[in-house]
Amino acid sequence: MIFTSSVSGSHAGFGGPLYVAAKHAVNGLTKQLAFELAPDIRVNAVAPGYVPTGLRGLQALGQQANPVAPAAADLPLQAIGTPEDYAGAYVFLASDACARTATGTVMTLDGGASVRGPRKS
Repeated sequence: MIFTSSVSGSHAGFGGPLYVAAKHAVNGLTKQLAFELAPDIRVNAVAPGYVPTGLRGLQALGQQANPVAPAAADLPLQAIGTPEDYAGAYVFLASDACARTATGTVMTLDGGASVRGPRKS
């Protein structure tokens, strides 16, 4: 079982309070289900960083969009991920051969932003 979380599930950020609360809940659910369903079912989550898509939390609620988005140059890996960049994480976590011992894991993929934050100019 693989859920989609967000870096907003581990710290405040984009998306507003409802989105952040929902993603915190996804992370908790991932860990609780991993505990309850082991050893028969592995439960993990992928937590992408900022992804430029048409889905915007506050805009979807009819509220003002958050105009602040990370610049690729500000991230340690200097890259903003696309949905295609995250597909491999799902394949890895779904694989018994590769992720046999992974359960309760929230895999953060944010260009390194959570490692040390934005680069200083």
